[in-house]
Amino acid sequence: MKIIIATLCFVTLICNNAMHAQAWQTQDPNFPYKTTPFDVICPNTTDAWTFGFEYDSSFTSFSQVNYTLSRTTDSGQTWESISFPHTEPGYFSSLSALNGDVAWIAYVDYAEGNKVLKTTDGGLNWTQLPIYVGGWINLAHFFDENTGVVMGDPDSLGFEIYTTIDGGESWTRVDNNTIPPSMPDEYAYAGFYEVVGSEIWFESTAGRVFHSPDYGNTWNVINGPLPMPFFLMAVDYAKTVYMGYSMSDNPDGSDPLTSLYRSSDNGISWEDITPLDNGWWIFDIEPVPGTNTIVASVNAGYSTGLFETWISYNRGDSWTSIDNSAHTLVIDFADAETGFAGKWQMPEDLSPTLIYNYIGSPLTSLLDPKPLAIDLLVSPNPTSDFIKISVTAEAPDRYLILINDISGKLVYRTEKMLDGAWTKEINIASLPAGTYTLSIATTTGVRTESVVKL
Repeated sequence: MKIIIATLCFVTLICNNAMHAQAWQTQDPNFPYKTTPFDVICPNTTDAWTFGFEYDSSFTSFSQVNYTLSRTTDSGQTWESISFPHTEPGYFSSLSALNGDVAWIAYVDYAEGNKVLKTTDGGLNWTQLPIYVGGWINLAHFFDENTGVVMGDPDSLGFEIYTTIDGGESWTRVDNNTIPPSMPDEYAYAGFYEVVGSEIWFESTAGRVFHSPDYGNTWNVINGPLPMPFFLMAVDYAKTVYMGYSMSDNPDGSDPLTSLYRSSDNGISWEDITPLDNGWWIFDIEPVPGTNTIVASVNAGYSTGLFETWISYNRGDSWTSIDNSAHTLVIDFADAETGFAGKWQMPEDLSPTLIYNYIGSPLTSLLDPKPLAIDLLVSPNPTSDFIKISVTAEAPDRYLILINDISGKLVYRTEKMLDGAWTKEINIASLPAGTYTLSIATTTGVRTESVVKL
């Protein structure tokens, strides 16, 4: 097991949120303790689960107490705090959910040993499944109500992997002859794995990714593009694998440098798709179901308090920043109109614990772009100082207006309710000369226009 205590995660929440309307709407997850929502699972458009933890007073390690678990069954309008049988200290390794009722937890209980817990009634009752994992348990994932896989760190035979086809009533250890041998001192990262259909990928401390095409029954290994541990591994619905390498020479994580790679053939070959603006930690990349869009949460280090949400329509060839106010970590989407993210909370931050909800925002049209039915005029264009936006639409609506530079950096953002016919002047005199993209979006569509700044 490797617990990730990444420099990215030591992020301060000092930021002027009033400067920008947020793409993500905040909600109270009803945690009983002051903890950070570290993971969020969004299995459908109405149900979601999240769990959280707290750091110790040194801000450098998990306190491994006061774990919190919560769920919603009404698209985030209300959240219910859930208890589960465990002792503390311990480690909450993974959370898997099929819906608002059925979920599984992998937990390292220091007093009672590894546990795989299952609920079928939304957390009112939990059953400990009959499985023994000798090493540190890193994940328990169920593909459906019957088919599941559990993975623990290597023992004398290699990675300890078990599968079930009867809902966890019985388990079979996967023959280690079908699993690539582990390297010396190679472990898995607890809770960091990806699933698409019957396929599952998990990360190791040796910079490798273990992949199973068949619910965990057989395995192969993917070597990363660089001979070093990576910071990020993600997989989209086309089974494209992304690996990110981020580092900083500063203890506070500021001034990071990131390299990003993509493989369309499960690691046989890699493409360097490092963003033009690579001074960020890329914490998570998530695909949006039903679209070709991927979304990334990025951070510039805790001393800066800078967070952004990026989108890409071309599998990472280019990125566009769409939000710079929400402090997102792990994100998950059920579709282009439903998503959640956890907000990073440090002990020194006295504001309420929050979950971000991505429902009903004009930003949803950016995730699954469709033409916006408006008459649009942008003038003068080219310009040296102001642009005037004139829009005629059938009815009033809430509009999101973005301006991004050629690298995708967000240089202007506003969101407001506007009439069916409206005009707006934007001062861009301070921007460097160049070509910019103006985006105008509602919940029904988006229009873009190139703007040349002289």
